[in-house]
Amino acid sequence: MTEAYQETFKEQDFSQQVLQDRTFEECHFIQCDFSKASLNKSLFRECIFTDCNFSNVHFPDTSFQEVRFEQCKLMGLDFSTCRPLLLEMAFQQCRIDLCTFRNIKMKKTPFSHCELIECDFYEVDLEAADFSLTNLRGTRFEQVNLKKADFRGAQHYDFNPLNNPIQKAKFSYPEVLVFLKDFQIDIE
Repeated sequence: MTEAYQETFKEQDFSQQVLQDRTFEECHFIQCDFSKASLNKSLFRECIFTDCNFSNVHFPDTSFQEVRFEQCKLMGLDFSTCRPLLLEMAFQQCRIDLCTFRNIKMKKTPFSHCELIECDFYEVDLEAADFSLTNLRGTRFEQVNLKKADFRGAQHYDFNPLNNPIQKAKFSYPEVLVFLKDFQIDIE
C-alpha cells in the first residue's frame, strides 16, 4: 500500500492509471488529471481537489472521507461504488455531469454553486444538503430524502415532492412553482 501524507500534487497526469490500495491523507491535488483512472480500494482522507478532471474515473470500494472538490470536472462517475463507511464529500463550483448516486448517505453534503447536469439520485439520503445557486438541469431525484435541503437560488430542478420528502427544505420563488406543474392550474 502506497501512502501520501500532507503532500501537494500539482498538474500531475494520473489519467488511465491504476491507483489501487493507495492512501492519501491531508493531501492537496491542484489541476491534476484523473480521467479514466482506476482508484480501486483507495482511501482519500481530508483531501482537497482543486481544478481537477475526474472524467470517467472508476473508484470501486474507494473511501472519500472529509474530501472537498473545488472547481473540478466530474463526469460519468458512479458514486454508488464508493465505500459507504464515513463517506463525506463537499462540492464547490464543480461541473458534475452524468453522475450516478444510488443507495448512499450524503447528509449535509454541499453542492453549492455547481453545475449538476443530467445526474441520477436514487434512494439517497440528502437531508440538509446544500444545492444553493446550483443548476440542476436534467438531474433526477427518485425516493431521495431532501428534508431540510437548501435549494435557494438553485435553477432547473424538477422532481416530484410526493416521491421525495422535502419537509423544511428551503426554496426560492419563482422556481418553487415547478412543483405545481402536474396540477394543471393557471397561476397569474
